[in-house]
Amino acid sequence: MKQYKKSVEDSNLIISELSGVIETKQTDVNQTLKKVEAARSLNIKEEEKNRYLNKQSAALEAKLNFIEKNYDYSTVAKQIEIEYITSLVNSNDSINKGFSKFTEKLGVIQQEIREIETRKEQQKA
Repeated sequence: MKQYKKSVEDSNLIISELSGVIETKQTDVNQTLKKVEAARSLNIKEEEKNRYLNKQSAALEAKLNFIEKNYDYSTVAKQIEIEYITSLVNSNDSINKGFSKFTEKLGVIQQEIREIETRKEQQKA
């Protein structure tokens, strides 16, 4: 009988040790399962995004093919005169020069305003 009690006690001890191991492993499994679920959710979102981008890409490619097939853009390039480009560049240069004069005058005016405000503050003091 004593031997039977000792055997039962030994078995209970082994069972309690194994229960601890099982609980530890179950915790690890649960944590891994959460990571897998998060990864699956992310994977689903990325697949949807990929499908959407593939559809957009296909539509844009179809538009490009249509334009290349039905529109001869080389004729437009042939019709552009070099003088047009030169006059455009010259007009931009003249506008830039005009703005540089404007910014110089603006700087002078701002300096004068600062000087007047400084004099007013000195007179108050």
